[in-house]
Amino acid sequence: MVNDLHFERMKRCIETSGGQVVHGGKKFNKGTKHIEPTIIVNPNLDSEVMQDEIFGPIMPILTFKDFDEVIEFVNDREKPLALYYYGDKDSANAKRCVDETSSGAFMTNDSIVHVLSHYTGFGGVGESGYGRYKGHEGFKQFSNRKGCLFKGHQTDDKNKLMMPPFTDANMNKIRMVAPYLGAYN
Repeated sequence: MVNDLHFERMKRCIETSGGQVVHGGKKFNKGTKHIEPTIIVNPNLDSEVMQDEIFGPIMPILTFKDFDEVIEFVNDREKPLALYYYGDKDSANAKRCVDETSSGAFMTNDSIVHVLSHYTGFGGVGESGYGRYKGHEGFKQFSNRKGCLFKGHQTDDKNKLMMPPFTDANMNKIRMVAPYLGAYN
């Protein structure tokens, strides 16, 4: 762990999870700030490990009876930084994860490679952050693109409608089309 505070937080997350520790969760070395990788099955949903982003060697695993419960679970909470699906990448359930949930990233059968990808950009949505960095998406995110419109001088009737002097007849025509252009009267 990076510091004593984070070490204590990870230890507390394991000890107060309320779930079944099926791997790890026993070896803590405060001197080296080391906590062994830990897997917790069905932790309490209101426990710290399920309420805060973990950023440590703890993997909570929740079990479900059907996939509708999975979609409902994800959608009932803040949007995750990433959503990982383990199974057939072309399955209906993988497609449902993409179509029916929102997350910063979605990945099948891996849980870290998306961080390395320069094709998709890395970032979150909602409380997990916003925007993307890395690769082309990062370039766009950290660039200040300027929208420019170069319009030549035109003298056709449509252009004259939007130029002074504004006659009563022209103002009536403008009022007729303004709602369709997103403008106000």
